[in-house]
Amino acid sequence: MSSSADQFDALGAFLARHAHVWRPRPFCELPVPWEADHPDVAAFVDGAGPEPAVWRAWEAQTRRLAAMPAFPPAVRLDPRWTRGLPGRKAMQIAGFAAACPAAPALVDWCAGKGHLGRTLARLSGATLTALEWDAALCRAGQALCDAAGVPARFVCADALRPEAAEVLEGFVVALHACGDLHAALLRAAVARGVAGLALAPCCYNRGAPGALSRAGAAAGLTLDADDLDLVHREQVVAGPAERARTHLEMARRLGYDLLQREVRGVDAYRSMPPFPRAWLALPFDAFCRRFAEIDALDLPGGDLARFERAGADRLQRVLARDRVRAIFRAPLEAWLVLDRAALLTEHGYRVEVGTFCAREVTPRNTLLLAERA
Repeated sequence: MSSSADQFDALGAFLARHAHVWRPRPFCELPVPWEADHPDVAAFVDGAGPEPAVWRAWEAQTRRLAAMPAFPPAVRLDPRWTRGLPGRKAMQIAGFAAACPAAPALVDWCAGKGHLGRTLARLSGATLTALEWDAALCRAGQALCDAAGVPARFVCADALRPEAAEVLEGFVVALHACGDLHAALLRAAVARGVAGLALAPCCYNRGAPGALSRAGAAAGLTLDADDLDLVHREQVVAGPAERARTHLEMARRLGYDLLQREVRGVDAYRSMPPFPRAWLALPFDAFCRRFAEIDALDLPGGDLARFERAGADRLQRVLARDRVRAIFRAPLEAWLVLDRAALLTEHGYRVEVGTFCAREVTPRNTLLLAERA
């Protein structure tokens, strides 16, 4: 790609052209519509056919279109600075720090205990302002900064409130600000004309609209919450136990969904609310009857084991077809990141976009680095 703008345009066109493949959700809809056009792909993911040419083409296109450069390797941090931090968090901060320029004043947006801002301040000698809505985290973060000798003040405020923008000055950093939180930061930062910004966005499905930039809105790629959820339906850092629990929950939900379709006489998916994890330890019959009470359904008597088996079988088909959707996850996330970059460019910032750590450290490993021109 000759430029980020060219890459952004190409990604938008590619995603729009293949929306009929990545938009349908196999969990809610089987068979998915694309199976009629690509029976060879369905056979391949079901393990009943060879790898088709269209599959190879999709993979090659997504790799090319979603490719991002890498920022410099992670800095070496004093182990005392990261004591008590989870290993992956420390690695994320070390990678983030390698990309950030030195600045005399830092603002850590949605800071938590301020681990990122405190580390960057120690590296550069900067003063730190940390914005965090949780008062307990503010107190803990202030104590950590005081102990480290970092000149810092924690501001306890809701990042979504207009007054939160008043803390924005100098260079602003945010590691994994979720959804509306990173959207609010970008809008406030450009409105106040901050000197620079380093942002690793996260959780596009939590309130934030798909496109933030004028270029993104003009692209015509309208994204809803289900579309945005695709970016996060990946268990890169999940362990075997968590994966097994997730698959059990999916099979249970699918089994109950088939049951409610039969009871209601309506062959349509019906969403199910979150439920206590302890329900997964119940026999399948008891699990279904808990949800039937919520849905005010009269379940048939007798053994419901056939629905349990049907749910497990359906899960295998769902997981197979999710492999197809997964091909389009990286280009969708790349388009969203470049949309945020376009917003900054439209307001006069020079912007670099790249990865700051390996995906095994965090799947949300893309960083926007902006400097006011």
